[in-house]
Amino acid sequence: MKKYQMILLFVFLGMLIFTLSGCTAGQNELVGLSNEAGDVANFWLGLWHGIISPITLVISIFNSGISVYEVHNTGFGYNAGFVIGIALLGSSASGTKTIYKYTTDEYLDGVEKEG
Repeated sequence: MKKYQMILLFVFLGMLIFTLSGCTAGQNELVGLSNEAGDVANFWLGLWHGIISPITLVISIFNSGISVYEVHNTGFGYNAGFVIGIALLGSSASGTKTIYKYTTDEYLDGVEKEG
C-alpha cells in the first residue's frame, strides 16, 4: 500500500471508531425502581419482551407511548431474558433446508426412457 492509502485507511478507521463509540449504551438510572403501577420487570417479562420485540418495534413507530424496552427493570435478569427472547425468536425463524442430490441414473430410474 502506498503511504497516502495507509493514512486514508487510518483516518477512516478512526472516524468509524469515533462514530460507533457514540452508540454505546449509557447507564439506566431507573433500574430497580417501580413504574407507575408499582411493577418492576424481571427475567420472565424480559424474555417475553424479547420474543415480541419485532411486533413492538413496528407498533412503536406509529404510537409514541409504546417502547421496545422496559426501563423499570431488575437489571441483569431483565437484560438476560430480553436477549434470550431475541435469540429464541431468531433461532426459530432460521429453520433448516434440505438439499437433495441425485446422480443422473438415480433421477432417471423413475422416468420412462424414450427411444
